[in-house]
Amino acid sequence: MDTDKDVFQIDVQAKIVEASKEPVTKRLLLKLMSKFYDLLGLFAPVTVIVKILFQDTWLSGIKWDELLPPAVAQQWHKWINELQCLKDIRIPRWNGFSETSDVNIYVFCDASEREYGACLYALVCFV
Repeated sequence: MDTDKDVFQIDVQAKIVEASKEPVTKRLLLKLMSKFYDLLGLFAPVTVIVKILFQDTWLSGIKWDELLPPAVAQQWHKWINELQCLKDIRIPRWNGFSETSDVNIYVFCDASEREYGACLYALVCFV
């Protein structure tokens, strides 16, 4: 959250630098995954990737400080490199509602074997 500009954003640069200093282990996956504080789920399409990677480490029985297999480590590095795209995303906090607004809410959800998601849209009509 950038309180000066009143927008939601994620500081990914510090996370990328930290992740590149350590060997790629299950512990590092959990450590970085927990640093994404995204209460509203605005960045969930990006963070779900590392959560699935973490699930894969559990299913394969990898120990906490064991190096990840090359295939999983490659996915991890790809994800870390793609995090750069998040640095330019800024979502304004202001919602535009007022007492004279007519608001319609639309909710969509979907699921797969590995993840689920929901999206809520608020259509605001000013009267």
